[in-house]
Amino acid sequence: MRPKQKVTSSDVARRAGVSQATVSKVVNNSAVLTAATRAKVIQAAHDLGYTLTPRNSSSYHFALLFPGGSLQGYSCDLLSGLIVELLKQKIKMEIIPGNNLEILNERCVNGVIAINWEKDFLERYRKILSLPVVRIAGNPSHQDDIYTVFSDGMTSMKFLIDKLWSLNHRKIGFFFFDTLEHEINNVSKRRDGFLQAMRSHGVENPEEFCTYNCMERDNNELSILLKKWYDAGVTALIFANAYGTGKMMTVINKTKISVPSELSLIGWEFDSVSEYMIPPLNTFDIEPFKVAAAAIKLLKQVIDKKGNIKDIYLPYRYIERESVDRARILPPDQGA
Repeated sequence: MRPKQKVTSSDVARRAGVSQATVSKVVNNSAVLTAATRAKVIQAAHDLGYTLTPRNSSSYHFALLFPGGSLQGYSCDLLSGLIVELLKQKIKMEIIPGNNLEILNERCVNGVIAINWEKDFLERYRKILSLPVVRIAGNPSHQDDIYTVFSDGMTSMKFLIDKLWSLNHRKIGFFFFDTLEHEINNVSKRRDGFLQAMRSHGVENPEEFCTYNCMERDNNELSILLKKWYDAGVTALIFANAYGTGKMMTVINKTKISVPSELSLIGWEFDSVSEYMIPPLNTFDIEPFKVAAAAIKLLKQVIDKKGNIKDIYLPYRYIERESVDRARILPPDQGA
């Protein structure tokens, strides 16, 4: 085995079949180069494990991938948090739509933060790039230097169910606004956390009061289901996600069930909305700026290959307002 030698920009130029001046132009993202030349130099650098960074600048230059189809709500908050944190740390950035990964072959970056939880992301990414990646709320692939930062639904759900149990809630329902498949594949594992926490309290069939894909379902259908659950003794209801806030409140109003005296309600934080509901909602908050800081820290670690690199789990922040109370008194045949 030949001894390892330090790779230089001259090696990159030689492998790409260009001059060192051209490599320098790629490093500084010069607009005078063709996309083909830029891609050739970047690929050569990737092949040699050489980091293309300008002199006298930050050693980091990140690409931020945002959902190509839509940028709203939580995704928008995350992108805002990432931009603010990168500017604070004086790290250069490129902002690129996730449905156009090929652009990364034309830019000089040494790592990617992806706001992307699509199932086919890993497959698409591997075909095009080999840069280190930190995904937010997406599945990792450590052999490909792809890690993740995500909310810890297991810990957070245990905390919430234990809290509700202490308030004498024994039948707790869950309205999932995404599909069952989405929840099963969701890296936060909030569904698994809910089921496990309920079973830890001796509930044999915690899925009895779970329903899915609520965003696509008719409000009348959901209100009938909720009233049926209420009559069966459900005293607390969790709903996810934030976009379901308005729909959830409409459904509850149709049932004429009073929150929190008859039904405690916990949702996902919808900034500038949840606190103004009647009553103000108890929620879980994902804290986008905290997620952003963790993603940047992890990507630096992956790039530098320092320390014990692990995915980062961040518990949800629980915000207490006025939508949770002790369980209503139930007839003996509906109690615990």
